Amino acid sequence: MRKGSQSRYAHRCGPDRGRDLVRPGVTWTLWRLQQRSIALAVNPAQLYETARQQRDQRAAWHQHAELQRLSGMPEWRSAEPPALRTDIFGGTLTGWRSLLTVHGASLLAQQPLLVADLSGQDAAAGLAGLALALALLNAVPCSPGTTSTS
Repeated sequence: MRKGSQSRYAHRCGPDRGRDLVRPGVTWTLWRLQQRSIALAVNPAQLYETARQQRDQRAAWHQHAELQRLSGMPEWRSAEPPALRTDIFGGTLTGWRSLLTVHGASLLAQQPLLVADLSGQDAAAGLAGLALALALLNAVPCSPGTTSTS
């Protein structure tokens, strides 16, 4: 055996080594016992009630903030046109008619509106009917397959 070899391994096998191995296990066990006692002390009904009250407070605060934010705006108003023209591609005839009737009526309330229906399927029929009913239509709508006499 070499001289000093005993001191070289003393830190691995010394009397403190056993305590070093036991300390984490004891600490973890005590921590788990503390967690268990906390869990047993909690009343689930009370915890639920507290969470529900907090949620109701947040909902009331949000409702109040939204009503405050919207109090200065009119309840109903026309849509603002995003650009000078709106191009619609794809979809179905029912979708085109719905979009043109709803969006077009909102725009028609603010300004004159020109609809160019290149589909040939009279997609603006609902909007034209609405404009005729309100006496806002100045010209007869024409589709690509028809000729205008005016």
